[in-house]
Amino acid sequence: MRTSKVLHNLNRGFLLSAAIVFCVAFFLLLQGMADDKLEPELKAMAESFMAESDTAVVLPEEYRVFGGDSEQFRARFMDYSQIIDDSSSVDNQFYSDNPQLRQYTLSWLQSCAGNQISNQNYITTFKTKIVKFKSFSVYKGKATLTFDFLCTGETLTAEGTNPLTQAGSDTLTFEKENGKWVITNYLTRRFDFLYYGNNPEGNA
Repeated sequence: MRTSKVLHNLNRGFLLSAAIVFCVAFFLLLQGMADDKLEPELKAMAESFMAESDTAVVLPEEYRVFGGDSEQFRARFMDYSQIIDDSSSVDNQFYSDNPQLRQYTLSWLQSCAGNQISNQNYITTFKTKIVKFKSFSVYKGKATLTFDFLCTGETLTAEGTNPLTQAGSDTLTFEKENGKWVITNYLTRRFDFLYYGNNPEGNA
C-alpha cells in the first residue's frame, strides 16, 4: 500500500512537472512567434525614422550663421532647442506622447543642432542608408534594434561646401505606448563628423 502511494505521488509530480514544462515551452513559442512578427514592423519603422531624421537635421537657413561669440552661439542653440521641444514639425509618429520622454528622446536632435551651431559646420543635404540589420531583441516590453548605416551628404562652412561620408552602427529602443510602438532611446554615431570633421572615405 505504501509503495503504491509513493508511486502515485511520483506520477502526480511527474505529470505536474511535465505540464509546467509544456506551458513554459508553449508560452516561449508564442512569444517567439510574436517577436518574429514584430521584428519586420520595427525594422520598417526604423527605415521611416531614418528617412525623416535626414530632413530634421538640416537647420533652417536663419540658424546657419558664421562668426559671433560664445554667447551668441548659446542663444541660437537655446532658441532652436525650444523650437525642437515645441514644434509639431518634428514628426511625432515616432515619439512618446509624454512630454518629458519625448524631450529625452529628441535629445539626439538637439545635440546635432548644437554641434552644427557651435562648430559652424552646417548640414545642407543628408542621406542615410541602413546597410545591415545586426540584432533584434525584446525584453520586458522593450525592443532593441541595432543596425549598420552609411550616410552621405554635404555640409557648409565659412570656407564653402564639403562632401561628407559617415559609417557606423546605431541602436534604437522601442516601447509600446497606448497600443503603438514608439522610440524611447536613440544611440547614434551618424554625426561623428561634426566632432571629427568631414571624411569622404567614411568614419568608423
